[in-house]
Amino acid sequence: MVEVGDDRRVPRWWSVASVVVLAVTVLGGFVLTDDAWPFAPFRMFSVGNNPNGVVRRMALVVDTPTGPDAVGAARVGLRRAELEEQTPWNRRVPDDRLEDLARTYNERNQLPVRHLQVVVFTTQMRNGEKFGEETQAVIGDWADPSWTGERVEVELPEAPPWPGYNR
Repeated sequence: MVEVGDDRRVPRWWSVASVVVLAVTVLGGFVLTDDAWPFAPFRMFSVGNNPNGVVRRMALVVDTPTGPDAVGAARVGLRRAELEEQTPWNRRVPDDRLEDLARTYNERNQLPVRHLQVVVFTTQMRNGEKFGEETQAVIGDWADPSWTGERVEVELPEAPPWPGYNR
């Protein structure tokens, strides 16, 4: 049998630190935002979505010599969240940003892009199920000078600059 010393008390500073961490965590669950993690829950994991809401996603649609293709943001060196969170769905993406995305796409892929669009797909949900048809809206349209196909005139206010975008 192992003998335990007479001093079984937890040091006072340890108790105070535990109470402070517990208080900040409880407070964080009600007041703080995702930026205060681990003292606040990530809202995307701790809050349910409205089952009767709208779901929006963005995609890049490119036209190459073999035809049109919807591609993910990773094909131009972005994460999906970088594209979707830094680009408001109701603002126009300027041509200079799209030109940079097209240049990056061309550096990473075999077929050169001649036409690039940022498309917002909107799905209405009812009781957690898709309701009605998915709609599409173009919020950015760029074309290489050699492009002879149709273009979409986007009549929306310009989107704010992307963080970290140096132009």
